[in-house]
Amino acid sequence: MVLTNDCHYLDRKDSIAIDALNCIRKGIDLGHPEAKRFACNEYYFKSPKEMKSLSGFAPQLVRNSLAIADKIDVTDGYIPVYGSGLPASKVFGLLNRYPSALKVNLKPRIGHLTISLNGHKSDGVLEYLRQQLPDIEFIRFTEYYPWTVRSIFGAVLSAMKVPEEKIREFRELIPAGAMTLREAALISTDFSCLSSEDYLCALAAEMADTLINTFREKMLLKHNYALVPKGTPVPIARNDEGQPGCQYEFNFVTEIGLITLNFEP
Repeated sequence: MVLTNDCHYLDRKDSIAIDALNCIRKGIDLGHPEAKRFACNEYYFKSPKEMKSLSGFAPQLVRNSLAIADKIDVTDGYIPVYGSGLPASKVFGLLNRYPSALKVNLKPRIGHLTISLNGHKSDGVLEYLRQQLPDIEFIRFTEYYPWTVRSIFGAVLSAMKVPEEKIREFRELIPAGAMTLREAALISTDFSCLSSEDYLCALAAEMADTLINTFREKMLLKHNYALVPKGTPVPIARNDEGQPGCQYEFNFVTEIGLITLNFEP
């Protein structure tokens, strides 16, 4: 038995930003009954001292947690996968032997294949490859679309029920090239004055900077697949239709050595 904390953000103060993100994704504002993502602000990354101070738990539970943590090798927050053992050239050869003519382009450096269907159906090509490569799963990978500084700032202000006219006025003061709202305040005197004098602007800027590295939107790319050996420990999630998708995005899929392919009409 171990003692752990359900963790969804790093610091206690981040809880209001998480509520704002919940509102943004649901299309509601912070005054809505469903605005709060969690019932309290305890879902942060607690220090060992904070965990030990929790009452009602035997000290042995903390020692058990630390003993397990010491045995875990975390590699940049990702599950380590090193290649599939399947040469991209083999897949390229199989596609060139497909019963109907396909135009196939291979980028050997990253193991990516582009398939021009020439009027054929991608389902037929995938079924052919599945028969030829029974130990491989063809899983669509995820694409994550990031926020810009202006877009996340505007989204937070909208969740705070700031009028659209005021949001446009605030956003226009953000200088081009600023990567965060803090940087915008350092570059622009006008934005610095506004964020120090206007409470809503200052609060929105703080929350926006907390959320800047979350994703604006994610989607399973319809015609893009990762070739994953069965049993490989890559994170898989199902969408609302129950279709499996690799949670890694394209660049990371190629970095860990998995073959990727996409279909073009």
